[in-house]
Amino acid sequence: DAMIIQNLLYDKVGSDQNPRLVPSGLDVMAVLGSSTAEDALIDAGAIEYDNYSAQQDMLKQRVQAQSEDEWLQRAYSSWLYAFLPQISQKTNTFPPYMQTAVWGLKELNSALGSWAELKHDTVLYSKMPEPAAGGGPPSSGPPPGYVEPNPDVFYRLAFVANTVSKGLTELFTVEVQESTFMDMSEFGSAMKLEQLLAETATLGTRLDQLGDIAAKELAGTALDEEDYGIIQSCLGPMECMVLKYETYGREGELSMPDVPVIAAVSGAGEEQILEAGVGSIDRLMVVIPIEQELYIAQGGVFSYYEFTQPRSNRLTDQEWRVMLNENPPERPDWNTGLILPGGKVKDVLVFRVGDWYIVNEEGAGVNLRSQPSRSASKIKQLEEYTYFEIVDGPVSDGTDNWWNIRVWDEESGWVIQNQSWYVRARGQ
Repeated sequence: DAMIIQNLLYDKVGSDQNPRLVPSGLDVMAVLGSSTAEDALIDAGAIEYDNYSAQQDMLKQRVQAQSEDEWLQRAYSSWLYAFLPQISQKTNTFPPYMQTAVWGLKELNSALGSWAELKHDTVLYSKMPEPAAGGGPPSSGPPPGYVEPNPDVFYRLAFVANTVSKGLTELFTVEVQESTFMDMSEFGSAMKLEQLLAETATLGTRLDQLGDIAAKELAGTALDEEDYGIIQSCLGPMECMVLKYETYGREGELSMPDVPVIAAVSGAGEEQILEAGVGSIDRLMVVIPIEQELYIAQGGVFSYYEFTQPRSNRLTDQEWRVMLNENPPERPDWNTGLILPGGKVKDVLVFRVGDWYIVNEEGAGVNLRSQPSRSASKIKQLEEYTYFEIVDGPVSDGTDNWWNIRVWDEESGWVIQNQSWYVRARGQ
């Protein structure tokens, strides 16, 4: 449904002069097959936007081509699949009252109410579709994404998460029915367990989705906007909440669990044990093909350690984290072919045609020029918080790189590339 909405908004529907910025639940129901919803859209003037009908026809074909197995792969899409028989035109095999126009309105109303419940229950875990440069200041869309094209790994991890969630949910339900909850602390513990089970189920769903994306990559099928949204979005409720806190400037109030952990996995003689530990997350850099172009992608990867330790000094997770910071052990010898030692992570601003940027405090006053040269005439100076879109470039004058930009709702011109003067405008 997010894919449907995203493809019925500007810049895919409407024009610069008359962009379609606000969608409707009717968009979803019409594409899923409701003629009642389509009539309501016509009455509302929706199809008067440029390219609406063509986009709607394309989406209908995609929905009709989806097999039952595809619909039933996930609980979310299964819920959507349940709308199809409800909103479809009723034939004479149904009672006469169910073939009336007013019954069609009733069915549409019920389906939209159920759809609202679905969105409410999943609002934290999915990216909200937005029109291009609509609904507030413009922002860059999600960058290209990639997952390792090994779908079976994702599917089997999803099976583990789903099995754990299903099994413990059944056990938890029995225990709740038999318990009288003598005090509020017992009730609070039960609610925490219920939340954990919900998070595990969400993780299973997300891993299934990533498996589907990996299968598309393996088959050479191009990813769509929904796929990129899944790659960029959080894995579960906990991560979603942490990211939301950070979005609203409340870093540190809520954080993910520490990554480094350690375990004694085997005896190593009478006096020693073998400790196996996860350290901090390393950064993996890979050149990958996306839409017939090469990109440098980055992602996280576990760091692994193993070493012997006196039996009397078996490490706790906290002691292991202190050791990592103060006196980390050597990596295994086989790591030498994998790890590039030294160096520090450095954030680099990527300049890319089609993306939106903001002039920051340090860049305030940067000159917008008529040509890519310091000697070209100055159009204006850009103030802090100025939004601009890169439309062409880069062009080098032998000393500097220049980008052709369009200031939001204003002039076009050229600015010098400088890492410290701009930040990428990101959707919230």
